Amino acid sequence: MTTTLMGSQREQITGIARRGLIPAVQWTDVMDRLTPRATNNWPVVAAHFTQLRCRIQAQYSGSNAWPNEPLLVLAVFPHQIMPTRTHGDPNLPWHISLSSYDPNRRAQFKAIEEQWGKAREVTLRGWIAGATFQLDPVNCPVGSDPAVQAIHAADPHYGHIPLHVSL
Repeated sequence: MTTTLMGSQREQITGIARRGLIPAVQWTDVMDRLTPRATNNWPVVAAHFTQLRCRIQAQYSGSNAWPNEPLLVLAVFPHQIMPTRTHGDPNLPWHISLSSYDPNRRAQFKAIEEQWGKAREVTLRGWIAGATFQLDPVNCPVGSDPAVQAIHAADPHYGHIPLHVSL
């Protein structure tokens, strides 16, 4: 069996996590990360933030608590000003959490790795919901992707949460 570049990254993240070397997540509150414009005029910012031009790429994120289940995410690198100055998790860029790795669903992960493993420019479409940019399941190229929807829906931790970028 040939190991893909993403498969190698997944194995590397798993090895680091097994050794307990993944930095602990210390989320910062969204209110502490809002831009001055968003702080001063949140209703207007939230109402008008309906698309996000960005570069996205699939990658894995590890956890010492679940070393054998690295999280497959679509990393989001914005090309425009976000409502927040930075992302909440200092160990990851803004991202869309898809699913924790499950070898029983290997084919789903391989499909996402092949489809989204190379960086590409997209315009995400959606709306602000709480402290997230929720993806439109019909008009967003990621939110409407059947493979993305399927892998996300099958995950016991994330499947009940709409696809989104945490702000």
